[in-house]
Amino acid sequence: MARSLTRSQGFQMTAMSRGLRCVWFRIPKVASESILAALLAADPRCELFRMDYGELYELRPEARDWFTFAFVRHPFGRALSFWSELHFAHERYTERSDFQKRKTARILERSYGLAETRDFTAFCRWLRTPYGADACTNKHVVSQSAVLRAAAAGRGRPVDFIGRLESLDADWSRIAERIDAPLPELPLAHSAVGWEAAPEAVKADRAKRGIHLTEGNQALLAERYADDLELGGYSPTAEDAVRLRLSMAGATSPAPPRR
Repeated sequence: MARSLTRSQGFQMTAMSRGLRCVWFRIPKVASESILAALLAADPRCELFRMDYGELYELRPEARDWFTFAFVRHPFGRALSFWSELHFAHERYTERSDFQKRKTARILERSYGLAETRDFTAFCRWLRTPYGADACTNKHVVSQSAVLRAAAAGRGRPVDFIGRLESLDADWSRIAERIDAPLPELPLAHSAVGWEAAPEAVKADRAKRGIHLTEGNQALLAERYADDLELGGYSPTAEDAVRLRLSMAGATSPAPPRR
């Protein structure tokens, strides 16, 4: 039974590291698995929570004074990434196909009308319906700005540092400087490197997905995620989102392999 419009789809994950004296507010589809892996490598005793941010700080009041950070992403690229993974990821990850099918089934079951969005335009329109609203939609499409407002309200002051996926490595280095502690390089958890397909196929796949960001779809996404565009200083066009996807697929100046 679909649960949209009846209750929230759940709380976002928060990671607290007493050793590093920092708090990370996770935003899905923004290198979250890579960041989590790096934090756990830096501090294996890092605590993970999934609860209201106000309750979180009641449980760990000492963390109010720790450094807090989060990462955001161009909302067009984030929406396209979620839609693509929801409907097509099983075509890329043969070893994870069973897991992906179960995950997808749970998401579709809990989000009314989402199963009918195999066309990206339909998905963009769905995001503008009550079923795609922040109050009750799937956590992967909740506005990034809404997550950070909730985090700020729970702590009593804004998040200290907001990085961007588009400058992930540089911003990760800035976080290490702010907490005055070494951090491991971010693993490429869900990048093109982790796909089983050849790099050329990955590049073609992402370019193919990028054509779905038509002017009409951009307008729908810009309206739905106006606060996210302002938050990240993003242009309300597909240029930034498409450039990122192609560079991650190896179309432009790929980063050296990480060990």
